[in-house]
This record gives sequence, structure tokens and C-alpha cells, in this order.
Amino acid sequence: QGKLRLGPTDRVITPELPFDISERTLEAFVSLPVTNQKSGVVMQIEQGDVWDGIIFSDFTPGRWTPGSSFRHRSTEFDIPEEPAGPADVLQLATVYARDNSIMLYRNGNVLGGPFTPQGPMSSLQTYRKGEARIVFGRGIVCDLIEARLYDRALTWKEIATSYKECVRE
Repeated sequence: QGKLRLGPTDRVITPELPFDISERTLEAFVSLPVTNQKSGVVMQIEQGDVWDGIIFSDFTPGRWTPGSSFRHRSTEFDIPEEPAGPADVLQLATVYARDNSIMLYRNGNVLGGPFTPQGPMSSLQTYRKGEARIVFGRGIVCDLIEARLYDRALTWKEIATSYKECVRE
């Protein structure tokens, strides 16, 4: 049905990226059969033990988070628990901008941010050609409908347009 069902132990790993990437946007379209799940990764970029991604239920059950290895570039936003039902398609996008700010979007709207991480390993990471890859799923149950990696920080308008185009299809 055009979806990839990910279970709690499933992971899909891409080949190594053919380019370096720093500034970026991770975007995933998913549906959650249940929202009372433990912490899980929808989509992340990783290189060795360093990663950044879209996380569900990391700090607080039922909430979305821009997550990272050792929480160096993570934060918990003051947002409500995810209200979506099993048939709802959600767009999640995490934007990592050149100025080191991070934004989180849900269905074309700002969900949290911008925030600028502080402390060790908090600066914008560069993921290297031939070493970095994208991982889908890790501890989450969801249907992955579509995912995109952009080599730039998308604007709110671009994210809203992407959501509208995907929902129409």
C-alpha cells in the first residue's frame, strides 16, 4: 500500500551518502498505529556514534523531539502530546541551519524552535561523504510513507508546501 511498516526492532539503513552535508533538513511522512510508544527514531543521519534525527517520545512520551547522540543537540519543546490517529499522515521535519539553530515542524507548521544547542558537541555537525548514512526506524512502530533529505535548511514556506503536496497525492 505504498508504506514501509517499521516494527520496534526494524531498521532500514541507506548506503553511505555520496556527499558531505552540514546544513540540512530531514523530512518524513509517517503514520503511527499507536502513540503510547517508548522512545524511537523515525529518521536520522548518522556517522559512527554521532547522529541527529526525528525522535518520538524521547524526553516525554507522546512528544516529538529533534534528537541527537548523547542529547548534545536535543531539546524538549513545550508542546502537546501527539493527537494523531492511526489513519492520519504526519509530516515531521527537522531543520539544521547554518547559524546552528534547529527547528521542528509538524504538518507544515512550526512545532518547536528555533533553539541553539549549548555545550559539548552542540555545534552543527558535518556528516562526511562515504561515512554518513540515513537510518529509518529504531524502537518505533510506524508506517513510513515517504522520506527526504535536503542539503539545505528549508524555509517554513517550503515545508508547508511540501506537506500540502504530499497530502494531496
